[in-house]
Amino acid sequence: MHSESRVAFDVTVPETATYFTAGMALRTEAWYTDHGDGVRFSVDIASDGHEASPAYAIRLNPRANEDERQWIDVRIPLGAYVGQQIEITLRTDPVDDVRNDWAGWGNPLVVIDRTLLRPPNGPDVPTVVVDRPIFVG
Repeated sequence: MHSESRVAFDVTVPETATYFTAGMALRTEAWYTDHGDGVRFSVDIASDGHEASPAYAIRLNPRANEDERQWIDVRIPLGAYVGQQIEITLRTDPVDDVRNDWAGWGNPLVVIDRTLLRPPNGPDVPTVVVDRPIFVG
């Protein structure tokens, strides 16, 4: 996505242990250029017909900040929206200079963390799940 861009999707939040997660980054070509001042990434959430409100925002400028020359992950709890249909909007916006503003979102997911829902005296969550038998020997 070149800033100014946005994409939105709807989801019904089923349980309190639900969250949104994604990675954010700029193309590697933007890291080593003489031009550019980064990109603003933001996540907005609208629920039940209300206006969208900001849930997360960050400015990434890997040209100036070497520690931003990687995927930066975000995790936003959605427990406040249980039972509601919400619209999640991912945005990229320029800061001032639009040159080299090639920004990307990676693996945007809505996740239900079932490990948080296990009762205190319930069985342990399996550490490995195998979909086919493994024969040894």
